[in-house]
Amino acid sequence: MVLMRDWRSDEERARDDANAWKLELEAVLIGAGLLLIYATTFGSLF
Repeated sequence: MVLMRDWRSDEERARDDANAWKLELEAVLIGAGLLLIYATTFGSLF
């Protein structure tokens, strides 16, 4: 069995971990925006 080598260095891994909260915040804001759009669109139809 051949295992893939982790090509990321410790510095790259630390930088990615430090930026993870930004990606999570972006996902939450996009989700909240979509829910708001759906609520206003379908709320006005009924």
